[in-house]
Amino acid sequence: MNTLSPADTPDHVREIFANHATYRLRLQERSQDHWEITMPLEFGATDWCLLIDFDQGRVSAIRMRSSDAIDRRPEAAPDDKVSRSSANPGRNSEIGDSEAVGKVTH
Repeated sequence: MNTLSPADTPDHVREIFANHATYRLRLQERSQDHWEITMPLEFGATDWCLLIDFDQGRVSAIRMRSSDAIDRRPEAAPDDKVSRSSANPGRNSEIGDSEAVGKVTH
């Protein structure tokens, strides 16, 4: 799957999702600044979701979570990636604007 970066616009994220979507994945635009890519819930399975935050019309953070613990990163999840302009020290990894934020995978 393509790498998302802090320079990406909402339209670019939609394009990446459209090019790699499956019938199981859902892009939910919860607000202008917060989107989620989720899978349908399955009994007995850990359901992962990819949280994508925007700041001033650009990707600012990407975090992988499980649907039952949306506020904390699961041990097996990749590190949170947050642009310097929106970093929360002590909770997320900081990156420069020219570095990749994270990968959307399925």
